Amino acid sequence: MAFTAEKEALVVDSWNAMKADAAELGLKFFLRIFEITPSASGLFPFLRDTSVPLEKNPKLKRHAMSVFAMTCEAAVQLRKLGRVILKETTTKHLGATHAKAGITGEHFELMRYALLETIREAVPYMWSPKMRNAWAESYDQLVEAIKKEMRPVAKYEFAPEARYTKEEESLVVESWDIIKQDAANLGLKFFMRIFEIAPSSSGLFSFLRNSDVPIAQNPKLKRHAMTVFSMTCDSAVQLQRIGKVIVRDTTVRKLGATHLKAGVSNEHFEVMKYALLETIKEAVPHMWSDNMREAWGKAYDKLVAAIKIEMKPIPRSLQATGFTDAEEDFVLGSWNAMKENAATLGLNFFMKIFEIAPSASSLFSFLRDSRVSLAQNPKLRRHAMAVFSMTCDSAVQLHTLGKVMVKDTTLTKLGQVHSMAGITQEHFEVTMKLPYI
Repeated sequence: MAFTAEKEALVVDSWNAMKADAAELGLKFFLRIFEITPSASGLFPFLRDTSVPLEKNPKLKRHAMSVFAMTCEAAVQLRKLGRVILKETTTKHLGATHAKAGITGEHFELMRYALLETIREAVPYMWSPKMRNAWAESYDQLVEAIKKEMRPVAKYEFAPEARYTKEEESLVVESWDIIKQDAANLGLKFFMRIFEIAPSSSGLFSFLRNSDVPIAQNPKLKRHAMTVFSMTCDSAVQLQRIGKVIVRDTTVRKLGATHLKAGVSNEHFEVMKYALLETIKEAVPHMWSDNMREAWGKAYDKLVAAIKIEMKPIPRSLQATGFTDAEEDFVLGSWNAMKENAATLGLNFFMKIFEIAPSASSLFSFLRDSRVSLAQNPKLRRHAMAVFSMTCDSAVQLHTLGKVMVKDTTLTKLGQVHSMAGITQEHFEVTMKLPYI
């Protein structure tokens, strides 16, 4: 859709009305960003290691001025040229600077939200949906020009240690007891706030992609919100009683793997934190205080830190290549058909291995110096069952999580046992390629 003269006028006229108070508006603009995502202040080198208060920092105000001015200029160019044109040196400098700072798509969306909210408050008598769309379109086109010169940067940060008191635990637990009564409605508000700030974040949720169900009626979204609230509340209790957040290995690993696979970043976690706190504030205004904000914030930060620890890049050797529903069904369906005859199949499985590589029988400690015949050895059959069932579990995990998850203790033990036995890559390949199924 062409950028019309009306859109250009909406941007230019409102900018002319704001310019006189640009310094103050610029400060409000950035303070709104830092309120939602506190770590964003670390993206600006002129804010790091400075003793100058934000409201007195001249570089911050100038930076805000440039965002407003360049967005306004983008509107003029869109109207006259149909696209945003920046000097090659300017756009390359902006692209390199933003990439080096670790700016992501979520940061740009957050800045867009803050920009539009600041303009709305600055010129309420001029504000309208048309003006919002005009400024948004100008900003989006400006960002696209900058992004072309950027390279993706991933960055994770961990929440600082925080002592947790009995009072803080009570603030969280008591407010949660009240919130629970209207949890479904509040959960929807919680996510609507997230999607308003960062629209693209809806794509992080698999149950929202390609769904015909309106967001307001999606039961999975409401359940997911309930989980965030309840796990944060549990974290508060654990922080006070144990001094740290304890989540079951299987749970935290699944959360870590799921969030990593979805592409959840530190900025997503911070936007979610802001939305969580704002939703709670609206839900229990009679209880809300700075202390309650701090209590919920600490509990959330520690929960997120526990999840981030498990957001580890998947080793190339374990990366899945898109394990589909059909592939999972093939494995599960055939395994269900084989289970009834698993003992005999297990024996056939190992007999085939020993036929190809007779010396392989010595790799199994329970077969060495054993007077029990192979066909009657119960340990051999159990071992075969373990190979089948763990491979089946792997299929489910590959489809669900994108990688194979095995408990640390189990994985460590398997690694040590196979290493001590002298198992090599060739042994694994022989085992894999047998036509035993």
